[in-house]
Amino acid sequence: MRIIALLPFLLLPVVGQAGIYKCEDNGEVIFSQTPCGNDAEEINVQTYSPPAATAADNETAAGEATGTGAAGQEEGVDDFLERRRMERQIASLERDRERLTQERDRKLASIREKVRRTNSRVEAAELKLEAVDVQDEYNQRIVEVMKQLHELKTQ
Repeated sequence: MRIIALLPFLLLPVVGQAGIYKCEDNGEVIFSQTPCGNDAEEINVQTYSPPAATAADNETAAGEATGTGAAGQEEGVDDFLERRRMERQIASLERDRERLTQERDRKLASIREKVRRTNSRVEAAELKLEAVDVQDEYNQRIVEVMKQLHELKTQ
C-alpha cells in the first residue's frame, strides 16, 4: 500500500535548470536560453521546489494529528494545527528575508555597475548615496522580518 501511495511522487517530472543569458542588442535587453552574443551574461535563476513528503512523514503527521505521536505524546488537534501554522509563518518569513536580501544585493550590484561605467564624479557620488539609501531601506526591512522570526521561534 505504501508503494502505491508514493507512486504519484515518482511520476512527477524532474525539473532541470537551464541556463538563461542576458544580452543587449541595439540598446534592447534580450533574454535567451543560449548565449546571444559576445556580451552574453549568464543569469542565475533560483527556483523553489518544496521537498516531497515521504510515507514516514505522512504516518508521523497522521499520528500527531490524532494525538498519538511517535513518542506516545498526547497532543490535541488544536495544538497540532497551531504548531503547523507557526511553522508555515516561520517558513514564509524566512523566504521573505531571503528575497529581500537578494533584491538588495541585485540593486546594489546594479548601482555599483553604474558607478563603474560613469565618467562623472558628481554622478558617481550621487549613485553612492543612492546605494547607502538602498542598503538602509532593505536592512530595516530585513531586521523587521528577523524580529518577527525571533518572536515566533521563542513562543
